Amino acid sequence: MRHSVLAVLLLVACTAAPEPDSRIGESAPPLESSSPVTNVEWRLVRLSGEPAVEGTPVTLRLVSAEKRAQGNGGCNQYSGPYALAGSSLTFGEIISTKRACVQEALNQQETAFFGVLSRVNRYTVSGSTLRLYRNEHELARFSR
Repeated sequence: MRHSVLAVLLLVACTAAPEPDSRIGESAPPLESSSPVTNVEWRLVRLSGEPAVEGTPVTLRLVSAEKRAQGNGGCNQYSGPYALAGSSLTFGEIISTKRACVQEALNQQETAFFGVLSRVNRYTVSGSTLRLYRNEHELARFSR
């Protein structure tokens, strides 16, 4: 019996205590769930109720790993942060290259597009269509 008690005491003494978890009390970083809107190239179809101007397509891609929106505004490449939670979507400050388009209509559309991104507060995806809204008002429509 004495050997059994010694063996148990020796086993308890030799078992290392678990390292304290320094993350206890911290919230884990939120994982972006697989979203039908991210990591897809979307092409502008309508902007503020008007058909997209023919020419270089306006594109939008929400890169989930970087939380950055990027694409082509029709004349210039652009990029900026975005925040996505449920059906809520907002864009931070958009930066772009500064090339002028040959077509004035593309210049105007690009300026309007960047302005629309600053007003977006939600989105919907239905099939291959992405719609960006300010409350209930559709601001832009894209297709895959």
